Amino acid sequence: MLLHSVIYDGWRHLYFIYPAFLLLALRGVQAARQLRLSRRSVSRGLATGLLGLLAAGMLHSGYRIIRDHPYQNVYFSLLPGPVAERLFERDYWGLSGRQGLEWILTHDRSAQVLVATDARAALLLHNNHLLLPPAERARLVLTSANQARYFLTTYRWHPGPYPASYGPEVYCIRVNGVKILSVFRRP
Repeated sequence: MLLHSVIYDGWRHLYFIYPAFLLLALRGVQAARQLRLSRRSVSRGLATGLLGLLAAGMLHSGYRIIRDHPYQNVYFSLLPGPVAERLFERDYWGLSGRQGLEWILTHDRSAQVLVATDARAALLLHNNHLLLPPAERARLVLTSANQARYFLTTYRWHPGPYPASYGPEVYCIRVNGVKILSVFRRP
């Protein structure tokens, strides 16, 4: 931070120090385990408490992964949904986009369905579009926001609400109280 180094989008800048973090964490577990085996009751109590907190944290993470499937990657925090929605990007990888596109195609039987997204998320929308069956993919036309009937967002770069010009929200996906996808439809 002192050198004002470039911070890349994602974990790329942490890959070099992540192994060191793992080793440090494992050393902490090892130290707590050794304290637990100590003869002093204060040390044993502290170590038992630390190991208990670690186990509780791991159990909570496992529970959230199972409960939030298939969007378990989206957001991991104890902050309430509205606070997280205001402060953080949500569906970073755009995995909910496919479900949004499937919803649009199920509820709009037009021969061609015009869909748009945020310009920076166009590649994510395109990738989700490629996952659809060929017949459905043929009906979908990816276009600009001002020409589209539907606007799909995963809130990656735009954490706030969208203007009324996009139309009313007709579909959304929430994970643990956090809205990760919205579909807006122009009348």
